[in-house]
Amino acid sequence: MYQRRGVYLLREVTPHKVLKQLKVGAQQALLIGKLLRQSRVCPVLPQIFESNSGKPYHWFRGSRYILIEFLEGREADYFNLEDLQAAIQAMKELHCFGKELIAQNPRIWSPIKINLLKTWQRRLAEMETCREIAIRQKTGWSQQYLQLWHHHGTLAHQAIHELLQWRGKEIDTICYHDWAFHNLIIKEAKARLFDFDYMVVDHPVHDKCNLIARYLRLFQWSLDSTLRILWNFDHYYPWSSEELRLLFVMLTFPYDYWILGRQYFIEKQPWSMRYYQEQWMRKIGCFKKKQLVFDLLNKLM
Repeated sequence: MYQRRGVYLLREVTPHKVLKQLKVGAQQALLIGKLLRQSRVCPVLPQIFESNSGKPYHWFRGSRYILIEFLEGREADYFNLEDLQAAIQAMKELHCFGKELIAQNPRIWSPIKINLLKTWQRRLAEMETCREIAIRQKTGWSQQYLQLWHHHGTLAHQAIHELLQWRGKEIDTICYHDWAFHNLIIKEAKARLFDFDYMVVDHPVHDKCNLIARYLRLFQWSLDSTLRILWNFDHYYPWSSEELRLLFVMLTFPYDYWILGRQYFIEKQPWSMRYYQEQWMRKIGCFKKKQLVFDLLNKLM
């Protein structure tokens, strides 16, 4: 049995299977199981092997695990354009299926439906808490955080205001939510998904925003990379004008600034200052380039 990142490869059985730890409660574990039972209908999903009791998870070493098929292939690489295109097509397939699945019984999926407005309001409150802690600490990193608080605080208020004003069509689907390259397996230019711990029910743009932000971060929010990924979405998973507006609103909320401040001031993650600074430079340091991307999106809407 081979183990990596809390995932166990069971080589003793044929075909090989994977035992993956679930970092969610029983309710969400049951919803993950309900989704993965549909793998024959939605091929981007892995096949699940339920326990003898009929539950989608197994108890192993005191934690819940799901047993799924071993997905042959490699991790995605978003520097490879074919992998990006495969991810977009997998997203479209998941969303189209997710809409139909939720429509059958919306109440079942309501526990994982995200309320974006309340989420952003809570995160803005946490940013204000971080600002208060930073003022008291008076360290170099705190001063760096405070210098950009007004800019990112303004963006947070703007995003919340714009979300309240948005009058587009409400659409619920299953969002994968975490489009990190290591959460997709690529084989023959097709992507499959396997880590559903963070799945939520929300508008499809939620996932589009997640993937776009990750992609642009790789290219330091350059305008070329922005046009490249927007064109590929337009080609493989087309936009409506109201979706572009919602994308602009979602990208506006300063997620990176919020999460890094939370990890440093509230969670007090025991990471080195070198690591924190690397994260700052990678995620926050390009804030001026982000503004150029926002300006471009405004022109496209």
